[in-house]
Amino acid sequence: MTHSEFKKVVWGYYKENRRELPWRPKSFIAPKNWGQKYSYEIVVSEIMLQQTQVDRVIPLYQNFLSLFPNWKKLAEASLVDVLKAWKGLGYNRRAQFLHECAKKVDGVGLPPDRYKDLLALPGIGTYTAGMLMNTVWNVPHSIIETNIRTVYLHHF
Repeated sequence: MTHSEFKKVVWGYYKENRRELPWRPKSFIAPKNWGQKYSYEIVVSEIMLQQTQVDRVIPLYQNFLSLFPNWKKLAEASLVDVLKAWKGLGYNRRAQFLHECAKKVDGVGLPPDRYKDLLALPGIGTYTAGMLMNTVWNVPHSIIETNIRTVYLHHF
């Protein structure tokens, strides 16, 4: 199978099976600058999704955003309040990282637009930094995580 044939199979599967999630654009093709407009929501969802299943994240994500709707509100919140809102997601260190991240991003309102600067943020690893480059900044960056790895292993 050629590279373009494989791409066609993957995109076809994605289009047929794509789920609507609160942190994704409604349409298959995101509107211009969508990622920048919703960078906060994207980062929150990505940190929550680290080692936690989507179905468990959705209601907690929605509650978290109702309490902390933007970087500024999250940065101003106490860590105790952030941890209370995080309850049920486990791995509380991620909540602490997100809170620290908000304090660094708050003045700018957007996460950094360079991969190495994203990696310098608390709780942002190689996958999340690459995903943010792709999603927020629309800059192609390769990412491999468990589900993507499974596709390659299963297919090839």
